[in-house]
Amino acid sequence: MDIEMKVIDNRTLKLSQFLSREIPLSRSIYFATAFINLSGLRGIEESVKAQLISGGEIELIFGLDFRLSDPGVIAWLIQMSKSYEALSFYAFSDPRWGGEPGFHPNLYVMERPDGMTSIVVGSSSLTRGGLEDNIEFDLALEVPASDPFAKEIKEAYRSYRAKINLFVPDEEYLKDYDRAFSRLRDSEGRALADPDTAQMIRSLLGRGDVLSHELATEKQLIINAMNSLRVAKGEYVHLRNITSWMEREARRLNLEFEWGSMTSIIKGRLDEHLVGRGGEELFERKKGKREGEFYRLSKKGEEYRKGW
Repeated sequence: MDIEMKVIDNRTLKLSQFLSREIPLSRSIYFATAFINLSGLRGIEESVKAQLISGGEIELIFGLDFRLSDPGVIAWLIQMSKSYEALSFYAFSDPRWGGEPGFHPNLYVMERPDGMTSIVVGSSSLTRGGLEDNIEFDLALEVPASDPFAKEIKEAYRSYRAKINLFVPDEEYLKDYDRAFSRLRDSEGRALADPDTAQMIRSLLGRGDVLSHELATEKQLIINAMNSLRVAKGEYVHLRNITSWMEREARRLNLEFEWGSMTSIIKGRLDEHLVGRGGEELFERKKGKREGEFYRLSKKGEEYRKGW
């Protein structure tokens, strides 16, 4: 196994410097981090924007802590994802309130066009302290993407991506999160004992559950659409037909969707879970510039409807 290794401690080399150098060299980027804040993201913002402008893909999974992951970074991600379809982000609620295990990996994976993968794993979260100010210990590795170790790291990331309680924060969630964050920050955490604050956070957790369910529902509806529309197993189905079928079914089931952007939502979910994209690899897209709107179920997609 041919691996180059380097220690990053924010003293001789800052993680923000390392990421800012590696991100522009990469085509696909996957970050999973325990906490995130806007001041941390600012340290790599220019390289992130340059990567998105050049057509690269970035996916980010982060944990939400009502005192550490700030509302500003969620607002930034929501706005950026509207401008760049290749940016995806997902969150977990504060585990102290939801009864789930804490989400605390710090893993940065950057796949380059030359077949190499740059990996950072260690103590640094995507915060100003983690990227620049704190004394941290991170191990940076460069390894061929075909190496079993790189594949094992990618599978670890995919396992986070497949968690059932994952959700995408929206403007409604952000508004309530901002209020909870401000109350807890201003009281130095004492507001956790306040019944009104506790109810506010329970409402947030409920909204997170709804958003998590919507993600799962969209995937299942797409799979159901393909199964219904195709003539034979392995056949490709056009995006517009998937959209029409899903809209009819969603209205029949009284599901809430942003109907005006239905096609974009479906295409985003399809592309997010394409084979090789780092998601659940449920779908395949027909190759060729003119064929890009045709999709079919992958092997995992075929198994998904059987309870995979």
